[in-house]
Amino acid sequence: MPNFADQVLEFGGAPVGARYPLGARQKQVFIDIAANGGSDGNDGLTPKTAVLSFYSALAKCVSGRRDVIRVMHYASANEVEWPISVAVAGVTIIGEEGGGVIPRYTNGTVIDSVGDFDCMHLDESAIRVQGFDFRAGATKAGIKFDTAGKSRPGIFNNKFTSGLYGIWASKNSAPSTGAHIAGNMFTGSVTDNGILWHTDGPFNIFEKNIFFGITGVALYSTSATGAASIIRDNYFHLPTDSAGYAITLAGINNYTWIIAGNKAAYTYNGDGASTNPYRDLSQGATNAWVDNYKGIALVEPATS
Repeated sequence: MPNFADQVLEFGGAPVGARYPLGARQKQVFIDIAANGGSDGNDGLTPKTAVLSFYSALAKCVSGRRDVIRVMHYASANEVEWPISVAVAGVTIIGEEGGGVIPRYTNGTVIDSVGDFDCMHLDESAIRVQGFDFRAGATKAGIKFDTAGKSRPGIFNNKFTSGLYGIWASKNSAPSTGAHIAGNMFTGSVTDNGILWHTDGPFNIFEKNIFFGITGVALYSTSATGAASIIRDNYFHLPTDSAGYAITLAGINNYTWIIAGNKAAYTYNGDGASTNPYRDLSQGATNAWVDNYKGIALVEPATS
């Protein structure tokens, strides 16, 4: 399985250096600002004929064709409506302002919801989003899953700067299976959860993300019966000595998860913090917790 968090990706999701060409049926659509010639009256097919908004770019894509939207520069004020609803199966959306390829956590293409809105909804299957700086409204999320039963989303190398949640897989509207969330940064201006995950679908991967100063539980799974997912090699910088604030599995029937190689430290108390940053509230003890750290000490999760 490709480890996207260890790779810089170029358009189409291919690792840089692979140079996979677009398929014969695929289309690239470009977004740019008006100062660079962007206009929703353009065809969007070249950087010089870019459109202004996601609304226009998505209208030019076809579900299942694996089209690519490349955002050269972006101004949120040009968007037609909020949140941005991505309902094109298989589309890859790339923010290019980090230097022409996918930025590592900073200097991504900013998407600011311009009010108390989610930034983006992923409403179809197999959508990839990479290289953005999401700034959601105070009670909203950077990325939200708002349509039930869709599968295999990929969220890579983004920064989540503000909002109530970074990524919100809401109850009854979460991916059915196969989410891959890797290489993202969640900052302390996200005021509740970096990732709030309420889905019973299996085979999800959360890896190599950084959670810096999230004031609630950084990675919080409230799924009732979620199974066979992996949380590995994530880093947590915790602002308060609060139980389970790195990872909490709250569903009583979560089973056969693997939680391995995660590292958490409290800002002020270090190894001397009195609480455990990991909690597993599932019944039956079928989850595998391996080599997870509080500071430099290996710990097992709390179970209450």
